[in-house]
Amino acid sequence: MPSPIGHSITGIIFLVLWRRLRHWRELLQYWREGILFILLADLPDIDLFNPSEKMFDLYSPHHHGEIHTFAFAFFVALVVTGLNSYRIKKWNWKLWGWAFAAISSHIVLDLFFSNSTTPPGMPIFWPFLKERIILPIHWYYYWEKSDIFSSTNFINGVGEGVVGTTLIALILWRNSKKRKR
Repeated sequence: MPSPIGHSITGIIFLVLWRRLRHWRELLQYWREGILFILLADLPDIDLFNPSEKMFDLYSPHHHGEIHTFAFAFFVALVVTGLNSYRIKKWNWKLWGWAFAAISSHIVLDLFFSNSTTPPGMPIFWPFLKERIILPIHWYYYWEKSDIFSSTNFINGVGEGVVGTTLIALILWRNSKKRKR
């Protein structure tokens, strides 16, 4: 599964796509939305903050539970859009769609991790289907849970940063070419 670095970069990618940003400087203009999209993309991992168990245990049986579902993404996106609508007095379906996409990206990215939780997989279609889904393709490396600051985790985090930043740069470049036409 991606680290918070990978999920956060994915949130920024969704902001860049939503606002059709063309340059890095424009990210500063939308810093509030940037924080919102980073939080939304990382939100399903809130179940790692379980004080009754060992904190940040990626292999906890409670991790990848009901919070890693599309139903959760649907309702959180509704709440975010509702709060925004209350503030600006207008419902914004586009915001709902992008918020749903940012949260769902976390779920989709986590499907590509070699999951060793018990039980394996995620109930992504809960409450409609209680079966846990796990994909046979694994794109992400092993994260050491015993030492969060290990060299393996550092290298994986740098790799996510390089790939994510490259994707953002490519999207910004594409958006700048589209607007010039």
